[in-house]
Amino acid sequence: TGQIVEDLSKDLCKAGISATVLTSGISYEKSGTLYGRNEISDKVHIRRVPPTHFGRSSALNRTMDFIFFYLFVCWWIFLQPRRRYTHLITFTDPPLIALVGWFARWLKGWKHIYNIQDLYPETAVALDVMRKGTFYKLCQKINFMLIRRADAVVVIGKQIGRAHV
Repeated sequence: TGQIVEDLSKDLCKAGISATVLTSGISYEKSGTLYGRNEISDKVHIRRVPPTHFGRSSALNRTMDFIFFYLFVCWWIFLQPRRRYTHLITFTDPPLIALVGWFARWLKGWKHIYNIQDLYPETAVALDVMRKGTFYKLCQKINFMLIRRADAVVVIGKQIGRAHV
């Protein structure tokens, strides 16, 4: 996902469209802190939200890192002037991050583009991280709601066409 976000944001900037990437302050590869809250790379504004360090030792710890990430991103959106941005693109990693896109659409009126690389909770079940049950059904309903409420949905397939938002 990181490579896709990097390529997309650089291409947007080359086309004259400013791009800001919101990301965690934790290195995915080393689980260490990435220092620097703001940086510019190839004209792309990279904004790192404060990291939490619950870690990956358990599903609960991982979930806590996700929840705080979502809260920090929602807080960042809340602080932004409505007209500063027009679109927000979310991906499927971390799980249900499209909730942030729905929030930005509801609060700021920004268009939400949902780029689906894999589906949760189906991926979690396939990886044996989650079992089919009540929580699975709840996550599935939330994900379907997010897909329906997005202004555009991008998926990878054999025939990729142009979408207009």
